[in-house]
Amino acid sequence: MDLIKDAALDTQNTPSNKTSKETLKSLNIAEAALIKEQIGDIESIRKSLGLNKRRICQLLLIDPSTWTRWSTGKTEVPPHIYRMLQWGLAVMDKYPEVHPLSQFASINNLQKVQELSNRVIELEKKKARKTRKTNSKSKKKKGFSLFNLDSFKFK
Repeated sequence: MDLIKDAALDTQNTPSNKTSKETLKSLNIAEAALIKEQIGDIESIRKSLGLNKRRICQLLLIDPSTWTRWSTGKTEVPPHIYRMLQWGLAVMDKYPEVHPLSQFASINNLQKVQELSNRVIELEKKKARKTRKTNSKSKKKKGFSLFNLDSFKFK
């Protein structure tokens, strides 16, 4: 919190007609540090959002290697990323139905998912049986075969 106050004081000390880029940058960095203290590092935020690494990279429009560099600490996370993640958490708090895992949270939905998966398994078995039947029918057709001597007529 002190970082934000210091950055705000710096903006007041600059001439009113011209705000320095360094002051705005330091303000953004201070806000990012405050957000990081409040909600944690980017990996804990990702897990609380219920997203895998690939999906969060898609949402933030970044390369997965960038996420890896940020999460390992090789490079610093830009302040706007912390702001975006904070907004994502705020939206989930206000509207829990947008949480990626909320659609599977109720028991009824879990039962429906189980029923659908069982139905898919039944259909796959049925298809496999039909395939085996058609293959066995095609083998029974008479025709030339190395092992079928009935097709030869001896004189």
